[in-house]
Amino acid sequence: MKILTAFGMLLLSSWVSPKITREARGQLKPLNTFSHAAHKTLRNSEQYLEAVQNRFTFLENYAPPQEKYLQQPESFNADTNSAAKTTWMSAHDREVLYWLNVARLNPSGFFNRFLLKAAQANPSNSYLSSLMKTMYSMKPVPALIPDKSLYDAAMCHARSSGISGYVGHTRNNTQCKKIYTGECCSYGADSPLDVVIQLLVDEGVTSLGHRILCLGEGFTIAGIASAPHTRFRTNTVIDFR
Repeated sequence: MKILTAFGMLLLSSWVSPKITREARGQLKPLNTFSHAAHKTLRNSEQYLEAVQNRFTFLENYAPPQEKYLQQPESFNADTNSAAKTTWMSAHDREVLYWLNVARLNPSGFFNRFLLKAAQANPSNSYLSSLMKTMYSMKPVPALIPDKSLYDAAMCHARSSGISGYVGHTRNNTQCKKIYTGECCSYGADSPLDVVIQLLVDEGVTSLGHRILCLGEGFTIAGIASAPHTRFRTNTVIDFR
């Protein structure tokens, strides 16, 4: 009798175990999916942060030429200085747009003046060499015009990111609108010229997404806003449309 009971329990166990296993796997499946998604998000965040650090490091090792005319943006044409009379932008952000327009309107001239020496001194830097090829071969693209709605959206994100130390494009502040077609975020670049150089070189960003946006001919307006950042001193957001 004991043998039969034991045999019966064994049969019951062999019948129940697969069912329990299937149910357990079914319950674990969403957890595994969430776990994989979390790991992927973490990897992407780490890669983005590493790219930001690479761009930050590039600026620390790069010294732009100190020329007198750098303090005189008005020496260029009106298109280049399209934000000169825009009162709702800071002087810093107006100058970021100014240098960005210089790069768009005279790409080879911009590279020769500000980046050629660095490229010659670092021939193994693929980001500098590819930027040189791009800016030497591309045709000039129209100057960007400042836009108030894009500026407000960029400023909201710059301030929110700066306070929390956030790095990226996600609007963690629900008050910040996402109305742009393309967006660049610069970190740790103190001067307006450094902001543009950092985004054009795009050190550590394999897609060169910031460079593509900055030199893209499909954009006509932009909002540029800067704010202090708890991790990288400062951050500048450029929203394109």
